Amino acid sequence: MRYTIKWMEIVKRILFLISLLLAASNLLNFVITIQQCTFWPPTSSNVPENKFEKAARLLPSTPPTSHDDTKLEAFQKYTKDSSCQYKDSPLEKLVCQVEASSSLFYTYKPHPLVLAKDLSLLRYYAQRDLHSWTLAYSNISFELTETSFKSTTRLSEASVLLCLGIIAQDKYCLKPSSYKLLTQGHRISQVHGMRDILWRKDAFCYTLRESLHGYRGWNNFTFPCWVLPHDKGLLLEEMEKNDKKEYIVKPSFRGEGHGIYVVRSMTEIDLSSGEDYVVQPFLKKPFLVRGRKFDFRTYVLVTSISPLRLYFYKEGLVRFASTKYNHNATKGGKEQQFLTNTSVGKKFTSLANLTWTYDRLMKYFEKRGINGDKVNGLPSMQLSHEMGVLPNPSSPYTITKYGLLHHMLRILYGNVSIASTLVKGLEILKIGIGPGPLCNEKIHLYCTDIKTLTGVISSMRERLLSGDFIRLYPARDGERYSRLIKHLHSLVDRKMKNSNNHRTLWQLHHLLTALDKLEI
Repeated sequence: MRYTIKWMEIVKRILFLISLLLAASNLLNFVITIQQCTFWPPTSSNVPENKFEKAARLLPSTPPTSHDDTKLEAFQKYTKDSSCQYKDSPLEKLVCQVEASSSLFYTYKPHPLVLAKDLSLLRYYAQRDLHSWTLAYSNISFELTETSFKSTTRLSEASVLLCLGIIAQDKYCLKPSSYKLLTQGHRISQVHGMRDILWRKDAFCYTLRESLHGYRGWNNFTFPCWVLPHDKGLLLEEMEKNDKKEYIVKPSFRGEGHGIYVVRSMTEIDLSSGEDYVVQPFLKKPFLVRGRKFDFRTYVLVTSISPLRLYFYKEGLVRFASTKYNHNATKGGKEQQFLTNTSVGKKFTSLANLTWTYDRLMKYFEKRGINGDKVNGLPSMQLSHEMGVLPNPSSPYTITKYGLLHHMLRILYGNVSIASTLVKGLEILKIGIGPGPLCNEKIHLYCTDIKTLTGVISSMRERLLSGDFIRLYPARDGERYSRLIKHLHSLVDRKMKNSNNHRTLWQLHHLLTALDKLEI
């Protein structure tokens, strides 16, 4: 008998939601715009009745907006690629020139140096992660140098700034005022303010709750949450209505499984320490593998915030509780039964018994007739469970993290031409580029500008270079996210009065979805 399980789909939705919340926070404003021709309504289309027609219909049907004043001729200065001059059509020539100029984003390196700032007092993260980062960057001819966490970061010194830490990064990494000094060749590993939006348990609870307020279907992929002591009254009301439920309690500011326990009533929660806690319903009957609870350690790469581009790595870690779970145990049983944190489990067994790769889990499912789709903060790049110990090349940790870094740098620094493919897509969808002679109301349904074209090129190039990363967004089935995106945009509009920004991103969402559906 075959079973279809939906937890992989739930993981994908949560990953996408987290990244959308990051984008909706408007922390960086790398906005590219999509503009339409001044004519309306569009003229009749000659697109044949085939698979491309459905893609073309995904384009937005909103009134045209004013044009950007960008002049097409200005882009001649960005490229010395004489081969663009020999293209057959003006559209091919222009796309070639824009691609040549945008490729600087991938290939230009102000200095082949990576600065790594350990933001802990005792070099904890440097000892844990620098081995992996150094090997990965040395493979693409970068030199990695550690710098003091209190030292002033001069962006002219290096191409990459790695901020290793999860507490002091806002104070000692890169302040928002320095973002304007970033050039096309710079990369930074963390964005200011993320700890107070996504990383801390209480912050993530507030972000989820506020962002999903009024969104139908939110409980399909996340549990409700309460932050104590602030939400004590709301939680007490919930517990009184469901007196047979159990709830898991987690300290907001602690990690590695410390201080987690399960309760049935408010009286069992000790608030005398002054700590904040996050409380959620405890899943009494989880899906088990070999009788043990498990969770997923997934790795998500966000290459652009606005517009959003994100990927998850096809491999990851499956983390198991160290002993078998007991459905009949009260309050979850012993910690080694209901907690999957490796820091907890390795107190009772070896790390080798606590982790699998996704591939191994899928093979386990296949043998048992279970059909599950593959899916794949500051990720730990530690390759073994003991600092200072040479990594085991056959361990799931080492296999996953070496591969992750290799394919991540391929996306960030690889270069491949997609000009001919993009030209074909624009012609099929009848998209022009304007203002100017390449935007013609007799031919084109829509026109986009140079800045948007640059963003489309970046998205298509990354897709070809993604390797073992699976692109989550933009996506061929992007319309499935439309309702959620619209909901989040409306939320931010109400709070930040930024409707014009989201209108252009909404149109870009439809354009990239349409291009992906062409399968060219």
